[in-house]
Amino acid sequence: MSFSSQALLNEALKMTNDYLSKKTLGRDEELQMLSCSYANLFLLAASKASMNEIGSAHELIAKCFERLGDTVWSEKHKVTAAGYFKLLDNEACGRDMQGGLDLDLMPQSLAVCRLQPNDGIPTWIQKSDFFSVTRSNDELSIVCTDVGIPDSVRSEKGWRCLKVKGPLDFSLTGVLASLVTPLSTAKVSIFTISTFDTDYLLIKNNDLENARLTLSNAGHRIDDSKK
Repeated sequence: MSFSSQALLNEALKMTNDYLSKKTLGRDEELQMLSCSYANLFLLAASKASMNEIGSAHELIAKCFERLGDTVWSEKHKVTAAGYFKLLDNEACGRDMQGGLDLDLMPQSLAVCRLQPNDGIPTWIQKSDFFSVTRSNDELSIVCTDVGIPDSVRSEKGWRCLKVKGPLDFSLTGVLASLVTPLSTAKVSIFTISTFDTDYLLIKNNDLENARLTLSNAGHRIDDSKK
């Protein structure tokens, strides 16, 4: 956006808010308020502003119509604003109207192990090139590759792992839901791990092909080049 158009945008936004802050408005001021609010929207659209900014501009217009007592047009702009914010959520989750999430099929065969809550973290997991440890008052749970686990350790083997390509922002919502929901519909059981950067889905080896087909049909993309 050029300096002049940015200045116009700032002025349109300021004038709109100034009119909204007045206790009473004359007929001419009402029309000027609406004109400034629409000018704000048009200038943002022309500058290829973000969906969040466009949505906020529609919310501002809705406030202007509310001020005029026109609930019909106010509601229309509120619905339009909500549509832009929904698109923003989809984009933030790494999805668009045609696409889905990108996942990597990790090459390891994994196991989920259960130890006693007061047990120390075992040294044998250090041989695993992927592991996750969770301690609670009830258990010490370990996910690791399924080789080298002592026979005395309670474990369930035969898991494969799909890694969501990250990093993902902490503010994102719906990432796991977009994966878990279609898998649940297909009756595929999963085990999930979340880390600072991303999410991991563990799927039993005998459910893997069904899971891949289900996720692909849901619009997600799976890279199995590392398998």
